[in-house]
Amino acid sequence: MEVQQFLEFHMQQFTGFMYILLRVSGLLMTAPAGWSGGAVPMKIRAFLAIGLSFVIAPVYWKDEVTEPATLVDMSLLLANELLLGLLLGLGISFLISGLQTTGQVIGQMSGLILADAFDPTSGGTVSIFSQLLNQIALAIFLIIGGHLALIKALLETFTWLPPGETVFKTSLVESLNQVVAHSFALGLQIAAPIIIALMLSLVILGLISRTLPQLNILAVGFSLNVFVMTGALFLSLPVLMTIFTDQFIPTIDFLSEELRRHYLSEEGG
Repeated sequence: MEVQQFLEFHMQQFTGFMYILLRVSGLLMTAPAGWSGGAVPMKIRAFLAIGLSFVIAPVYWKDEVTEPATLVDMSLLLANELLLGLLLGLGISFLISGLQTTGQVIGQMSGLILADAFDPTSGGTVSIFSQLLNQIALAIFLIIGGHLALIKALLETFTWLPPGETVFKTSLVESLNQVVAHSFALGLQIAAPIIIALMLSLVILGLISRTLPQLNILAVGFSLNVFVMTGALFLSLPVLMTIFTDQFIPTIDFLSEELRRHYLSEEGG
């Protein structure tokens, strides 16, 4: 009898640990700041997920966790835990992806789209300006403690949503869509001064080509676009840093509150 109780207790511990591990893994798979993507080896990400799960798991070892009756139920519970972590990480990743789109637009308008660089995160080539803005956003994210706020938001989910009780709701996708729309709007807001400067540069080049038709407008235009784009980007960097400093933490708080609101409404209904 004691042996059976011992095995049941440790099976509870193992099941609870798996729930926690999947939720943590979901966050580390999609979160920015070098935790995810091809730039970080899989072994390192797995080590971080297991290590953080071992820190969290002892708090819930004495609590009873949901024991699935079938393998299908077990798979659904684990998938729900994974999705919860994914949603937290994806929200911030989408916020940064708006900057990458901004860099792509700037590269096309300035004529430097051919100067692409390999991105180990996506496994493809991206504009050098996308890489630059992405690295700036990640640096800001780390400087303001965004990675710590993200871990804190993950830990808070365990207080109102114990391991094994996650129920995914499709309405959460609407909240994620809001973050995506906000990220692209933010990217356009940042790119607006540079795009306007490049459009004025094109207008000036058009006037020059009509006035001096013998001038090689392609050679002059490329140099002028690079000069204008570099100057506009340099002048926009302080604004970019201010905007993203004010957006990271509120976005994390918004995602955490939306997850909690949807779960409490599920439980209350």
